[in-house]
Amino acid sequence: MEENRSKHIVKAAAPALSVLDESLACVLWFALRGVGKDYDSGEEVRSDAKVYFVGSGADELFAGYARHRTRFERDGAESVGEVNELEYRNHVVRMSHIMNKMQAAIAIRHHLYNEEGILKMALMGPLATRLWIGRVFHDLLSCQLVSLR
Repeated sequence: MEENRSKHIVKAAAPALSVLDESLACVLWFALRGVGKDYDSGEEVRSDAKVYFVGSGADELFAGYARHRTRFERDGAESVGEVNELEYRNHVVRMSHIMNKMQAAIAIRHHLYNEEGILKMALMGPLATRLWIGRVFHDLLSCQLVSLR
């Protein structure tokens, strides 16, 4: 990993190299290459896919982190909404830049899970429908929104 990080990833992600940027770039680099090992056999596996769908941003959009749940329980839904909107917008901008750089470095297309149709649908409803209400409910709601598409 260190060899790939220093030889390819850091150069492709530059100048955005905060710890978070580098972490996201590493995940994208290894995922978008489509090369890995079969868990059971240990054999190398390669994907011929030309397009990858990336689930980045779903936790930000649907307030899926523990910090969102804590704030929801402590201060109510509206307090989470304020933080959630800003956090989501910042994440989308940061991820778009990094993903575009990784895509160019690897020469493959990617699509965010949070493409325009899903975003519009999720943002149309009341804030409370996007927030963490319970782990199972949150996961089911996210799946339903995707399946409606």
